[in-house]
Amino acid sequence: MENAGTKHTKMFESTKTMIGGFVMLIIIIAMGIGRFSYTSILPLMQSQAHLSVTESRYLAGSNNFGYLISAFGAGFITWETRRSYHLRIQLLLCIIFGA
Repeated sequence: MENAGTKHTKMFESTKTMIGGFVMLIIIIAMGIGRFSYTSILPLMQSQAHLSVTESRYLAGSNNFGYLISAFGAGFITWETRRSYHLRIQLLLCIIFGA
């Protein structure tokens, strides 16, 4: 039979997991919108920032390179005891290089 402390701990852990999942979902949605809207807003960014075609190519290339690095990096996650650590590192890399 479980005591009140064990039930409270399980409830706290499940709530923490749920909030973490919700935050990750929001981040994924924001990055997805940014990823797919980037191509359509590039001409507007060119005109407002007075970017040349070459500068725009570097900007677009660095954006795609960030996604490529994050995707390859995700393949090297070890699913042992440090899973949470590796996933956080990958999330940060994706945000830094993909944004």
